[in-house]
Amino acid sequence: MNLENLRQKLKTYAPLSLRGWLVYLVTMGLASLICIMLQQISTSDVHVPIIFVLVVLIVSLLTEGYFYGILAALTSVIAVNYAFTAPYMQIDFTPYGYPLTFMTMLAVGVAASTLTTRVQQQEKLRLESEREKLRANLLRGMSHDLRTPLTGISGSISAVLDNGEYLAPEQQRELLEGARDDADWLCRMVENPAEPKYIFTEVGVGYRMVEGD
Repeated sequence: MNLENLRQKLKTYAPLSLRGWLVYLVTMGLASLICIMLQQISTSDVHVPIIFVLVVLIVSLLTEGYFYGILAALTSVIAVNYAFTAPYMQIDFTPYGYPLTFMTMLAVGVAASTLTTRVQQQEKLRLESEREKLRANLLRGMSHDLRTPLTGISGSISAVLDNGEYLAPEQQRELLEGARDDADWLCRMVENPAEPKYIFTEVGVGYRMVEGD
């Protein structure tokens, strides 16, 4: 049971997907390319942390859960430290302000991922609620569509059985034909719910089914 709960939480907060990996890799790749190009025209590296903070924000907003946002934050810290700030191609945790850069990127990743996850969960709940309402409305509509012709069939047959001696043969035939039409429509309704809607008009003691607009 605990293992299942852990899997469910991982699926909710750290889902893995091809889209997530593509967003992460493409965004990191573009940021690295921009930094490399800027290195050719500028000796300052002050822009590098800003670019990778934006990377963390973009990845967190475009992916689900926390995994890719936090991964982008960790990767960005290493990229900034190793490749794009002096001393280059070295891991150096001593430069002034480096801990602040790390904490900023991590905080941005967690905050943006949290916001995105909550929005996605709320949207999922909203869609599920609308789906349940649609299902309930559909069932109520089908119940009404079925109840009306059944009432017509019952009324027509009861009229013929109970009051046949008072009805002219033409009236009896009309009632029975109406019951048959209603029964045929019910068969089509069950076999093909997309069948055009019909309306029912009261005729005498029964109902007459006519095609609606």
